[in-house]
Amino acid sequence: MLLWVLFVVLLCAAGASVAADGLVTSLTAGPADDVRRAWLVRDRERVHRSLSASRLICFLCAGAAAPPLWHADGPRLIGALVLLFAVVGVAETFARTIGATRADGPGAWLSGWAAFVTLLATPVVVLMERTEHALAAAFPTAKIDADADDVATEQFLDIVAAEADVTGKEKTLLQGAFSLGETQVQEIMTPRVELIALERETPWSEVIDRFRASAHSRLPVYDDRIDDVIGVIYVKDLLADILADAEPVGGWITRMRPGFYIPPTKPIDALLREFRSQRTHIAIVMDEYGGTAGIVTIEDILEEVVGEIDDEHDSEDARQFESRDDREFWVTGRITLDELSETLGVDIQSDEVGTVGGLIMERLGRVPRAGEELHIAGFRVVVEQVRRRQVLRVYFERADPVTDRADVEEH
Repeated sequence: MLLWVLFVVLLCAAGASVAADGLVTSLTAGPADDVRRAWLVRDRERVHRSLSASRLICFLCAGAAAPPLWHADGPRLIGALVLLFAVVGVAETFARTIGATRADGPGAWLSGWAAFVTLLATPVVVLMERTEHALAAAFPTAKIDADADDVATEQFLDIVAAEADVTGKEKTLLQGAFSLGETQVQEIMTPRVELIALERETPWSEVIDRFRASAHSRLPVYDDRIDDVIGVIYVKDLLADILADAEPVGGWITRMRPGFYIPPTKPIDALLREFRSQRTHIAIVMDEYGGTAGIVTIEDILEEVVGEIDDEHDSEDARQFESRDDREFWVTGRITLDELSETLGVDIQSDEVGTVGGLIMERLGRVPRAGEELHIAGFRVVVEQVRRRQVLRVYFERADPVTDRADVEEH
């Protein structure tokens, strides 16, 4: 009887760790006074390691206690197996749901368990981390020359293009597909300042108006502030209510789906696989402090392969870049420096920033004003549009070859 009790307790502890692990994965930044939640979000990696270690220990101990139980009668044995599958199969799904929708109640209990296990396992986790660092120092991996790797990839694409009689557009698709593993989410996401989102207390009539005005089929939902995104609402989930001209019972928030949260450094090829496995098309990008950095959709990934996808709702100003006579170029402030370099045919890089808007601010040392000019890499650069401290549109004119100057002419 004692073995049965021990077996059940160990499985329940393992299940709590599985559920807490799923909760921590789905957890977002909460109210400023929620110290425990902020700590779990900030030290997410260490919490995951601690919960994984506790889960492994519980399963090993349960396995050690199990052999005498296999001789038990049929009903008890079947009950033990059912309990095992319930722990592994249900706990994480349950935790992800309450992590996204109910941070209090059971969510608070699981976050408390996660904090307790993390504190208890700190010595073991610290030992594991130091061992990992020591092994990494003792057996360093060979560094791959990025330039050589790029050359090898380009040569491979040239060979494929020659052997298969690939057209220019088809080669561009191949290059886009090969670059997926090298591109991070933060390079293609819609940044926080451009998000169109719904506050959970938004009236029903405003929800419909927001969807109509934005022409989006999905919108993030936040609680009080944009740093606390709690889920995503799909217009197709509201379609029946819109046609019936009636708010859903319990409010539109009952139609909200849990959010899918990712770090900004995730490679987009890995994200594409997760989109398929999670059966979702949108992810919330979280920064290192647990706040909202932006969102990324499956359309953003597809555009990396096939180029910009313009629909009937995209205006001319929304396009990433335009050109005329190979001398004049118009780009958005969001375009990356790598894309700009490829478009202009010159190498423009910065160690501090990654976009055209960031580069202009770096050169000026302040937020630019519309109409200001500067020279970058032989181009006359004019800031055409600025909105709320954000560079929207920039004009590049190819000038005579000159050295890069940081002088600024103000108008």
